[in-house]
Amino acid sequence: ISATLGLGSVWRASQFLGDRCDLNAEIWEGEDLGCVDTWIRSMGARIHRRPLSDEQVAFYRTIYDRADEETVEMEEWERVDLGFRHVLITMLSSPWATYHVEVGDGDGELDAYELANRLSYHFWQSSPDDALYAAAADGSLLTDEGYRAQVERVAADPKTARSLEEFFADWLRVEEIPRMDARLGTPIFDAFAEDTLPSATLHEAMGEELVALGVHHVLESPGSFDTFFQSDRMVTHDGELAALYGGAPWNGAGEPGAVDGSRAGLLTRAGMVATGSANTRPIMKGVFVREGLLCEPLGTPPDNANASPPELSETQTTRQVVEALTEQPGSSCAACHADLINPLGFATEGFDGLGRPRTEQTLYAEWGEPLTSLPIDSADTSILAGQRIAFSDATDLTDEILASGAAHRCFAREFFRFTYHRAESSDADDCSIQTLGDALVEGQSLDVFLQRVALQPQFRTLAPPAQ
Repeated sequence: ISATLGLGSVWRASQFLGDRCDLNAEIWEGEDLGCVDTWIRSMGARIHRRPLSDEQVAFYRTIYDRADEETVEMEEWERVDLGFRHVLITMLSSPWATYHVEVGDGDGELDAYELANRLSYHFWQSSPDDALYAAAADGSLLTDEGYRAQVERVAADPKTARSLEEFFADWLRVEEIPRMDARLGTPIFDAFAEDTLPSATLHEAMGEELVALGVHHVLESPGSFDTFFQSDRMVTHDGELAALYGGAPWNGAGEPGAVDGSRAGLLTRAGMVATGSANTRPIMKGVFVREGLLCEPLGTPPDNANASPPELSETQTTRQVVEALTEQPGSSCAACHADLINPLGFATEGFDGLGRPRTEQTLYAEWGEPLTSLPIDSADTSILAGQRIAFSDATDLTDEILASGAAHRCFAREFFRFTYHRAESSDADDCSIQTLGDALVEGQSLDVFLQRVALQPQFRTLAPPAQ
């Protein structure tokens, strides 16, 4: 709450009383109501995130006066203190404090204070700072030059990491990463994990790494979308995850080191491939790549679809089991699985359920005894941007995805939705998304992209009515 409402700045604003009003001398011993009104205006402007109107000031004065009238038996200092407390509680309960109220200027444009709030909460997840308030107060925020200057300043601030962390966590679905230790103590998993038994926090480190990777390539070491998508930088501070990658954790100083050479970037990060099981989940991975990274919705599965993940086999690899279940010619499953889902998941079969690289899959008896090892097959073909493409592994698939531009445009679409808190709803939205995506395809740096999203006309206008 403190970060969201900016209560640190609210408290600092209240300290003006030390300069403007001597509580002991002027309020407690004479009740300077002009000073009370000044306090209400200053504190209210911070909490409402805009100057209070005279009507609002009068309303809050009634709250103060009511506490004054109802506490006649208290000492004067107690009565004054309670009056301020009642006003502060009422302010914090106001819709202006708890919601982003946007009514516009009558022409569909945000007013200066609404725009300052939208900028601040989008980039910082908190209330505007003094510089933004000043730009709103003097009107410069409503000019093209003044607005661009504030976008550049706000986007470059380290607090912008707050917003980016939320975006990358949501886009990459880090909350869905399963616990890596959930099957500890079961015969097959213990035999599979061997001497690298995962901790109870490894899945959290995997999610944090995905988020940190995005922030690093936007703010700390800005690069293109391709640089991010293919990154081999090891930004994790977690020793267990770093060991899985074959290196040491990053201490945050200088350029981070590289993960082992088997990785192909984002698609093969541990958090993207690990399942916390001796089995992999190529169907789930394929669905995520198709829908989450390419923005191609697959629709609702048929009623007879099996919602349970395929079980381990003592005689077949995971890929063979999945193909037998979902790619039978003429079945209702094959149309989506054979062309759109399975191949994208099979590409990462070169990594096991703990995110470790492999060339073979070991098959186990139910009591954990290794039975045999079969070679991994990660080659396939699939439909990408309307074209059938072939790939041999995750590295090839990554190259094909980037060459198609589909992931760039999907990233632009997802960030547009995150920025405006809504789905695209007009030709103008589609045009903006296309422009943003094309810029990423052409190699625009992600830090510039971050600013460019906020420079779209939609950012300075009221949201369209809900459909």
